[in-house]
Amino acid sequence: MSLTIPFGTDFVIAGIPRSGTRLLWTGITDKLWTGDKNGKPSIKTHNMAPKTAPSSCKCFFIFGDPVLSIISTKLKRNAVLSPRHLQNCESEYTIETLPDIYDEDALNYERMFDTWTNAIGYPVMCLRYETLYNYIGVIEHFVHAHTYFPKWKARSSMIEDQDSDDINRIRKTYASLIEKIRKFPDITIRGL
Repeated sequence: MSLTIPFGTDFVIAGIPRSGTRLLWTGITDKLWTGDKNGKPSIKTHNMAPKTAPSSCKCFFIFGDPVLSIISTKLKRNAVLSPRHLQNCESEYTIETLPDIYDEDALNYERMFDTWTNAIGYPVMCLRYETLYNYIGVIEHFVHAHTYFPKWKARSSMIEDQDSDDINRIRKTYASLIEKIRKFPDITIRGL
């Protein structure tokens, strides 16, 4: 399902599942202007990047440590994965047929990263979850307004709490994505 951004949408907050999209969306939209999300149309999504976006729309793509995102997705699978999530991620699977995401990129995390970090024709601020709070001023400059982020909280999914065989499976399956994210800047604006 290709993302279409309706005219009049002010913000698109996209990201790899469990990488901070809700935190970024809340920080930018919750108390901005009137405090009413409906006052400033916004989209929070895990879709692939669209081909075009309205010129007035500010797009964000947030990513984080893929190992922790994958662990969190699997641990919270029943709470966070729905048929719509699978459709947005352009997964070929259903909830019932979804393979173990430790062994297959069945949610297209790498493809999602590639489409957003290589978007052309509209600006996309790409930022790393783990360093987001270092760049609040840059985010505010990009949106031309103050933001309202909650106090920083560390992730609840930690590598130290996981089985080393599981970590090795994830690192093998997502080796290419892990390397791309390792080399990617903490924040950049692409697509101009």
